[in-house]
Amino acid sequence: MKFVRKEEVKSSRFIKFNDEGVGVYARLLTETEKDKIHVKARRVEVGEVRTPELEDRKFKILYLQEAISDWEGMTWDDGTPIPYTKEVIKDLWEVNPIFMNLIFNNVANEFVFAKEEEEKNSEIGQTE
Repeated sequence: MKFVRKEEVKSSRFIKFNDEGVGVYARLLTETEKDKIHVKARRVEVGEVRTPELEDRKFKILYLQEAISDWEGMTWDDGTPIPYTKEVIKDLWEVNPIFMNLIFNNVANEFVFAKEEEEKNSEIGQTE
């Protein structure tokens, strides 16, 4: 059984990827959280060579690990469900970076759109 903190459920939204209901529960990260993730992504492990590609991959993995709190409908090729954990996010990125990059883009774009809408609505409310 998995326990999710109440504040994660409250601040998360379901981002659906297709008509079959596959998607993730994710939350909007603050600018401070994103800045911390950028700093972590720049750290180089022993034996690693710093490259822009490595830094970008690390950032996206860390971003998803912070933003996603659960998912639905994610299955392996044989149809068995993929359990959600932060470690699985990293493992899936190693196995299928194209798919995980799509997830990152969906999550990041959804929240950019949501933030723009929120800002637009707050501006409308201020002018009235």
